Amino acid sequence: MEMWIRINGEKRKLQGSFLKVMEEIYNSGEGEISLLAFNAGTKERRRLKRLLRWYDRDLREVARQVLIKYYKSDRRKLRRRIEELKKKARYISKGQVYYCPRIMKEVEDLKKEVEEIDKRIGALQNK
Repeated sequence: MEMWIRINGEKRKLQGSFLKVMEEIYNSGEGEISLLAFNAGTKERRRLKRLLRWYDRDLREVARQVLIKYYKSDRRKLRRRIEELKKKARYISKGQVYYCPRIMKEVEDLKKEVEEIDKRIGALQNK
């Protein structure tokens, strides 16, 4: 996706994935942001136009909502992965339930990532 925007009278070109461009817009600081032009795939273009109509052309609010959506999606993916790993790590020996330590280490790492994403989502929703 390519997007040309004006921030406080300064023209900037943002280029990259839809998520990366929205992160740059949201983190661009205070001031007036206006959309000059953009070039993207069909789905991204439709999504952006729909969101711009929904939020009355407020580009910063559109970026915030897109980031919340993507972060929640990532959180769901990680949680599903954790559940799959827990099922895979569990084994029963002589009536006792054991968990594979290597897989449980990976589960702990994924839980830390989920906590980081939760912090990002919380910061976005509080503004």
